Amino acid sequence: MAKIDTAYSLEIKDVIDAIEANELWIEGILKDKRLFKCIDDNCNARITCKNMDTFADKRKVNPHFIMSDRENMHSSTCEINKELEEKRSKKREKKGGRASQYIGKKVCFHIERPKSHRIVEYKIINDEKGNVTNIEEEKKKNRENRKMHNSNYYWLNSLIWYYIDAYKKGTTEQDTVELDFGANKKYTYSLNRLFKRIKNEKEATDRDGYHYVYYGKGTVYLRTDGGYDLVFYEKFFGSGRRVKCIVEKIVLDTCEYGKLNKTNVLKAAIGKERFIYTLSSKNINKKYNTVFLNIKNLDCIAISEIDLDSIGRTEYDED
Repeated sequence: MAKIDTAYSLEIKDVIDAIEANELWIEGILKDKRLFKCIDDNCNARITCKNMDTFADKRKVNPHFIMSDRENMHSSTCEINKELEEKRSKKREKKGGRASQYIGKKVCFHIERPKSHRIVEYKIINDEKGNVTNIEEEKKKNRENRKMHNSNYYWLNSLIWYYIDAYKKGTTEQDTVELDFGANKKYTYSLNRLFKRIKNEKEATDRDGYHYVYYGKGTVYLRTDGGYDLVFYEKFFGSGRRVKCIVEKIVLDTCEYGKLNKTNVLKAAIGKERFIYTLSSKNINKKYNTVFLNIKNLDCIAISEIDLDSIGRTEYDED
């Protein structure tokens, strides 16, 4: 069966992908993994988001959509199902032959939460004339855009799963991320440019003030002020300085969404070897002989047990 990329959430009346669904569950917005349907308005096929209601450290497989049951069929007029059938047909035709050229995927990661986004506003929106419009009515006007869905992530943990999936497929050069800093500051990177393994990167570059996802083996320590120190075992290539990210208590206190779950991820990693990811700039402090990775908020931290070096890459095959 061809992969179901997106589904319509009956809880929030919007089209999302499975990783977004997991993020919204973590932040308390979505409650039931079974409340999804086909994105075609003329089809009532029910869909389940498997692994939506699990935390990253408790699963080995990404959240993904599946048909709810074998009796659950698409309608005869469902355009989405027709597209899936065409993909299956093409897949059978090219089996044993040359695969079609892969066109990269794209997601947007918001480093700062926009004032208006799906986690903040669902019930009502205001148009330019000041009229109050039901959000469900507004979504009906955008049905044609559902197939062109752009995923929006707000927690680095979600972006990590996107990266791991691309790494497995060998598509990190084609798949991209748009970093949204707010105030119309947006920059697009391919995944292989955005993600930087610490031990493979030079310590000093002319872009130390830029934000990248620096990652490597390390552990977490609890600070006396209630914050956390993320200490990396790895050092930048050719450097003897240690690498560290300080999560001050004020960063925890100002976290508005999913704070409990995000701090639990840090607590669970205390004293254990993990792969730590930070979306950060870096600052070389010669006095303390340390390279500090500077984050903007708690959303810019992720922790994983998955060692990418141990993952076998698979040849990309379009679903």
